[in-house]
Amino acid sequence: MNSRSINSEIKKGAQGPFCNKIDIKLIISHLQENLYNDFQK
Repeated sequence: MNSRSINSEIKKGAQGPFCNKIDIKLIISHLQENLYNDFQK
């Protein structure tokens, strides 16, 4: 997952109808997992 797709994920979350602090935390934790998995390769 590259920074471009991370940015698009954040924009999707920010524009979504359920945009609140919980969703943002979920997006961030999801991105952190993806980054962690990339480094494990």
